[in-house]
Amino acid sequence: KSTEETLDANVAEVDGHVVNDQSTQSQLSHQEVIEEKLRTFQKFNGNGDAEQWLMYLLDKFDSLGVNMAERIIRIPNVLSNEAFIWYARSADVMPTFIAFTNLFLQRFSTKRNEEIKITTNNNNVQMSNLNQDDVFGALRSQLLLSHIEKLPKFTGRSKQNVSKWLREVNQTMHLLKLSDMEKLFYIPSCLEADAKDWFFDNYHFVPSWSLFVQKLLDTFESSSKADITFNRLRQYQQSLHQDVRQYYFEIM
Repeated sequence: KSTEETLDANVAEVDGHVVNDQSTQSQLSHQEVIEEKLRTFQKFNGNGDAEQWLMYLLDKFDSLGVNMAERIIRIPNVLSNEAFIWYARSADVMPTFIAFTNLFLQRFSTKRNEEIKITTNNNNVQMSNLNQDDVFGALRSQLLLSHIEKLPKFTGRSKQNVSKWLREVNQTMHLLKLSDMEKLFYIPSCLEADAKDWFFDNYHFVPSWSLFVQKLLDTFESSSKADITFNRLRQYQQSLHQDVRQYYFEIM
């Protein structure tokens, strides 16, 4: 073969772009490949079969090797119209892809089951095709979110008392009659800064509410106490006649 034929044989077309087949992987980073593939993915606009669309999206994420932490970042790129507006308004209460999936299905998959056909006959209103469990479930979720958004946020900074914050949040969640699984589901909405980073870094190590509480206290209560003790030690002045035991108890 001639040199020109050899070069032509090595040229391939990827998503409409001509690239060198032998250097495609080096030219396009993994992130660029993901963005290119999602650019052609069918966006969800709020109509149609939401569950089927979500299944297609999960398959696409799996085939592209998109991990759970990255999936939530890609969501705005695959929504449009009503669905995008809904996401923009509710993004703060969907910090994880699992949270998005739960609320997305509650919002859109029940629409076809909630068609209300009202006919008037002798002042009687007949309602059909109404899935009441789904309606009440969606309403309950919206009410819970409105209450949870008002809870105090924990940042993980040393000035905050993690035990006091946890008691307040747990008491409110108990009044809302949340199960332990629901508490764990909604707790990221109450975390910010270092505490939120810590939660997502250790998400797989806290599969239950009790383990989350234990790990949270172990991590932030001990570090907070250490910071307080260090500051006391730095500012404290021992008196001339103070014995060692008295000095220790005042510092600790």
